[in-house]
Amino acid sequence: MGFKLNSGVYVGTRGSIVSSVSFSSRKDAIAGNYNATPEASAGIHKFFKYKTTNHYDGFYVLKQNDGSYLAVADNPGKVPGSHAVYVKEVSPTGDTTKVYKTTYDNKGNIAHTKDKLKKKGGKE
Repeated sequence: MGFKLNSGVYVGTRGSIVSSVSFSSRKDAIAGNYNATPEASAGIHKFFKYKTTNHYDGFYVLKQNDGSYLAVADNPGKVPGSHAVYVKEVSPTGDTTKVYKTTYDNKGNIAHTKDKLKKKGGKE
């Protein structure tokens, strides 16, 4: 298992997370110290500022053992107990390597995972 979010789901794989920073609000996440390289911090900041809203209830930055960072936002769903977890993976040099959303049903099962990283030209 990776890092356990407040919603009970895990992000990352067993042993992959070496450190974490949690934020109590979107405002704190936007202004936060991510304990990351300046280049990675810029990409993490953009994720929280432009890809999240105040409706999210969990904001995290996780450092992986390969040196990359996961910016994570947990968004409660319209069905009580359901939620979506948005993840942006950023390299230490600030390159975005992955962006995806995993949707969970109200029983905690994965409903689906969607790649959110747009390829050049706006096509997936």
